[in-house]
Amino acid sequence: MNYSFNTQRLSMRLIQQGDFDIFVQLYSDPKTMRKICAPFEPQQIKQFFETALQDNLSPIKQRWVWVIEQNGLAIGLQSLFSSNNQPNCAEIGIMLLRKSNGKLLAEEATTGLINFGFNTLKLERICAQYDSTNYATHRSTQKLGFIIEQPITNHSDEKNTKDKPKNLTSYLTAEIWQKSLPNHTNTC
Repeated sequence: MNYSFNTQRLSMRLIQQGDFDIFVQLYSDPKTMRKICAPFEPQQIKQFFETALQDNLSPIKQRWVWVIEQNGLAIGLQSLFSSNNQPNCAEIGIMLLRKSNGKLLAEEATTGLINFGFNTLKLERICAQYDSTNYATHRSTQKLGFIIEQPITNHSDEKNTKDKPKNLTSYLTAEIWQKSLPNHTNTC
């Protein structure tokens, strides 16, 4: 199966051995990682890269990592991670180099990946989990039609969780995506 796909301005392909530099640029950058976790140490980046390569080479795919290219240059990474306990469901993720932010490239790449996930991989549900203070991701997922799942709050524990970052989980189903497809054709 061909796992490459394109949008109007972008090309996506599974990562290869020569793509280590984009991992280093993204995962070691404190500003890029600020809403995800602490920047990775060099050994963590190397280990994560090797794992992603192996996942992409596995004959039974449950994790895919693509390089996002614009005009032949790597500008980011995006991924789908499926779960054993939820077949036909995957979590989506995207990271762009800072110089590529603010140009609607993340939304375009995400739209391409959603189309690929639903149409080629035959996923039924795609989820996005992100820090609730990541307003750009929140706006983008809302614009693409993702539905926010209400977080479960333990009211007796509320005082202890006030200082902890809160994550939002949203989802999109193939059925919802198909109904909203005319809204997304200008992005790709």
